[in-house]
Amino acid sequence: VIRGEKIFVSGKELRLKDSINVWKRALPEAPRCEKKYWHVICDWDDLGISLFTRSTTDMAISQFQVFLNKEPPDPYDGLVTQLPDGTPTKPTIDNSPKKPFSGYLELDGYGIDAQTKFWEIRTSADPKRNLLCNHRDCSHPHGRFSDTATLYLRLNSKREDGNVYEFTISSNEAAETEPKQ
Repeated sequence: VIRGEKIFVSGKELRLKDSINVWKRALPEAPRCEKKYWHVICDWDDLGISLFTRSTTDMAISQFQVFLNKEPPDPYDGLVTQLPDGTPTKPTIDNSPKKPFSGYLELDGYGIDAQTKFWEIRTSADPKRNLLCNHRDCSHPHGRFSDTATLYLRLNSKREDGNVYEFTISSNEAAETEPKQ
């Protein structure tokens, strides 16, 4: 449940700056964690949730991601097996959770599931979130979570009637300002 600038998991309030261990205690089951690039990513395969730490040494959470729908595999993946210079290509590896989120996700009092359309979320969310699309492409809408974090969605369509693949709260960049009144 996401209410204002707060995240609740099974009634327990969690924050992005909490350590990975605090989140692990709040979420059921053990995650699959690995160091990737400059941070640690933990995936709860059966829950459809991923967490990213700030770095490999700072284990505070910087990103919380919920996979509401799994993207279908690319039918062309693997058809090109080498680059023009003859270098073999590596197969695409999907490191995201194995299953989509089947729990209850709520934003500002509105329940979101695999069938929810983005326009429904935008209409129901607090206007201060300022959820926006590009006027020609709504596949990656975004808005305000807090002064220090941004809310991102990835849709299965370029239109605002698309369903949500990913729902992400990230503190990796400066948050957007509130809409002008």
